[in-house]
Amino acid sequence: QGSRWGRAAAGVRHLTSETLTELRIKAEVFDYEFFQNVSAFGPEGTFLWAVTPKTHLITRGGIDQRVYSQDQPRNGVYGWIGEYLRFFLGEKNHELVLGGRYIGASADKTAYSYDGWEGSARLLLKLPYAFELGPFVNFAQEYYNGPGTALESKSRRDDRWRMGSTLTYRITEAWAAEVNYQYTNNDSNCGLYKYEQHLVTT
Repeated sequence: QGSRWGRAAAGVRHLTSETLTELRIKAEVFDYEFFQNVSAFGPEGTFLWAVTPKTHLITRGGIDQRVYSQDQPRNGVYGWIGEYLRFFLGEKNHELVLGGRYIGASADKTAYSYDGWEGSARLLLKLPYAFELGPFVNFAQEYYNGPGTALESKSRRDDRWRMGSTLTYRITEAWAAEVNYQYTNNDSNCGLYKYEQHLVTT
């Protein structure tokens, strides 16, 4: 299947002095793992309320139909909804975003269906010479309740940490270059799903 990556979206946006409401339909394809990619299509939305100029409350969510190029039993409906607080700090308006979300999936094969939650924190530091540093961390728990097999627990739980940082250089208002490092540790009560991953993107 090779490597594929792309996204297109169309929608509407309503903006006032204190709120932003946005609803769009998106279609995307992204690499899931070696030799496999995922196509997704569905709506996503954002509602932002500026409680004060430096404190924003953000509600976001989305739902999509996914098709896996190789692992068809994972095909199904995936969705999430989350609540976030964004703070602007100091004269340079550094950003701190804290929040959490519910995540879930209803896959064609019951063993791949899950529900769970995720908490996250992200900091954006605006540095001299048009550089920005964006460290982040999130923790998620996912609960799989599919039928057990000889190799898998009937009630599987995954605890997943992701952490890393992005370094961005703002070339102009419209162009930027960035490098991102992400470390993932997935701990599961089923040994098949325990793994560590180091990912670098540019």
